[in-house]
Amino acid sequence: MLLVFIYISRFIGEKLWIRANSLINEERASSPILTLTVLPTSFGLSFSRKKVRNMLIVTDRTFLRFLKEIAISMSILLLPLLFPTGGHGQFQDLSNPLGCDEAVARQDVVVSVALERLRENSFLIVVIRPGAGETSKKLASERLFNINQYFRLRGSRITPDKLVIATGAQTQSLGQVEFYINGQLADALPYPRNGFICHACCGPDTDFYPDKGRQQKSLRRKS
Repeated sequence: MLLVFIYISRFIGEKLWIRANSLINEERASSPILTLTVLPTSFGLSFSRKKVRNMLIVTDRTFLRFLKEIAISMSILLLPLLFPTGGHGQFQDLSNPLGCDEAVARQDVVVSVALERLRENSFLIVVIRPGAGETSKKLASERLFNINQYFRLRGSRITPDKLVIATGAQTQSLGQVEFYINGQLADALPYPRNGFICHACCGPDTDFYPDKGRQQKSLRRKS
């Protein structure tokens, strides 16, 4: 369901971006424009106003992130209604790796839905599975570290007593991380082959591998 909202948001965003550029070109010589800059935050929005001389400055990345925030919030409200007894992972495509924004958004949704739906004696269970041909113990260890780090940082609303993290059997295709709420599959995110999914947006982040590994190598070379 989240994918549907994100794809619709992306489509609308692209159309509005094209239209906005057209209007900007038509009105560039007009009086100064007062713009509204949307700054996405975790499940909320903050706003700032900025006066720009004779042009409107907007970035499609900022605008699309704004729409994705709306999609996330809508999915949190609708998922318990649309899937009252199970998750939505069975509807996801596990054959292609995810973009950074989508991977982080879906992890955040899992945390929010888990907070709402976990019963007193139940847990959010996270299972990390290697993909076909992935035999590196180092890779498995780093993926496990990343998941633990996500729940220490961004996903810390889930307390340790409600969280179980484990490794599972190898898959037939891409590796994946599965999230179970009350024993039911809520979502499953595919890993790039011999790679990682994003756990925080966006760009280099030395709290997580592979950037953490690059930082460690750099420090070893300097010493």
